[in-house]
Amino acid sequence: MKQKLLTTFMLALMLVWGGKDIVGQIISQYVETSSGSIPKGIEIWNNTATSLDFLTNNLIIKKGTNGGAPAADYTLNSGTLASGSVIVIGTSDMEVTATGNGAAFFLKVFTFNGDDALEVWYGATKTDVFGNPGSDPGTGWSGNGVQTYNQNIALKSGFIDGDTDGWTDPSLRFETVCSDNCLTGFGIAPVASGTPTAATPTFSPAAGLYYTTQNVTISTITPLATIYYTTDGTDPDNTDTEYTTPVAVSSTTNLKAIAYATGFDPSTIGSAIYSIPIEVADIATLRGGTTGTTVYKLTGEAILTFQQTFRNQKFIQDGTAGVLIDDPSGFFTTVYNVGDGITGIYGTLTLFNGMLEFVPVADPGVATSVGNAIVPVIITATEFLTNFDNYESRVVEIQDLIFADGGGSFVDGIIYPVTEAGLTDFNFRTTFFAVDYIGTTIPVKAVNIVGIPNERFGSAYYLTARNAADITGTPVIPLGTSGIILAILLISAALFIRRGKLF
Repeated sequence: MKQKLLTTFMLALMLVWGGKDIVGQIISQYVETSSGSIPKGIEIWNNTATSLDFLTNNLIIKKGTNGGAPAADYTLNSGTLASGSVIVIGTSDMEVTATGNGAAFFLKVFTFNGDDALEVWYGATKTDVFGNPGSDPGTGWSGNGVQTYNQNIALKSGFIDGDTDGWTDPSLRFETVCSDNCLTGFGIAPVASGTPTAATPTFSPAAGLYYTTQNVTISTITPLATIYYTTDGTDPDNTDTEYTTPVAVSSTTNLKAIAYATGFDPSTIGSAIYSIPIEVADIATLRGGTTGTTVYKLTGEAILTFQQTFRNQKFIQDGTAGVLIDDPSGFFTTVYNVGDGITGIYGTLTLFNGMLEFVPVADPGVATSVGNAIVPVIITATEFLTNFDNYESRVVEIQDLIFADGGGSFVDGIIYPVTEAGLTDFNFRTTFFAVDYIGTTIPVKAVNIVGIPNERFGSAYYLTARNAADITGTPVIPLGTSGIILAILLISAALFIRRGKLF
């Protein structure tokens, strides 16, 4: 049961309590009538180290009727509540008891019943939950003789923080005061017991992705606490760096902090991950980055060489290399055309089946140039296979290729063996979906193929054409009467030259 606070020592103990983060205010007593419509009300306890200002952050009581979603039922938008003090909100019959015990009283004709959950909010922060929002227990919640209907119940000794998850058994937090509409205890603040725990440090600005250096402030609501922190992701203690001034975070950092204070157990460890992009000037440098959560900013312009709706994929390249942009979350909202230049792409790197992917985290905005010519790098099949990583995702051309399956039809997702000049074998694959050559006849004669090298399973290398125009026949000297005459003349000229004669 609750007792009056009689000594200065007891008042001092009421600053900050508990093994959880201490926030705002909590329900310390509750009554639901055993007959008629009164009394019905709650007592709110300020369990923090500072006064609560309801003008700045309104006190809001939300009610979830019969398992419904909680909605605002009462708002207090003025006045303050001192640290360790209580107020009583309820029907008019509760006023005499509340004020007689020295608490402020606020009239509210509550209509909640034992099966209606309550939520306590301090501004935008939920600080306590009474019952289990979203469920209807019938008459009410109960356990071990403690129930949310027809009883006056009070917070048990030793409970000094809110439960924002809710509960189905009130006896875990409350004990019965009476069952006959008595108002005993309303207006008397709880007596705290046990060793308090320092409040977990918080960080401002909050964790997240930032594009410039952030000066992070670390704080705790525990009075006179000392904060220690680490920047390498390890758990701090009081042997680590003491926090005195904001921490400058200029690269991706896992910041952790812990609070110590005399008379308090150490806080739980607070942590915040700040992602600051690493700037790279070109795609070759980007490809040398690490996969994972590190965010990179490609500062140089890249040219869009191919795109498809599947996973919003785009291939880009510059004068140094190419890379696949894999955007399943749709961060790119700007519409681009092949040949557009894109500058300032932010993203992380990942490997999928051995292929490097650049996963964006933001939209780069409008194209910085348009209509750029895409000139393929001409390589041999041997170069393609030997130095594949130099050409992955970059537009190349390999000439004089013969398909082993010539005369058949192209089908999505199929591997087609090809031979270069009758010497080197490798594979063409229809990797891209719904391109215009799917369903057309596979060439029988030698062709030159412009395409994008792509990889699967870490060692399977493929060339894929972007469209039908990328597959062209090799030049052939036209024969016939004039062609034969031309050939004879060329042969004759060669023979005379070999003899030191022109003709």
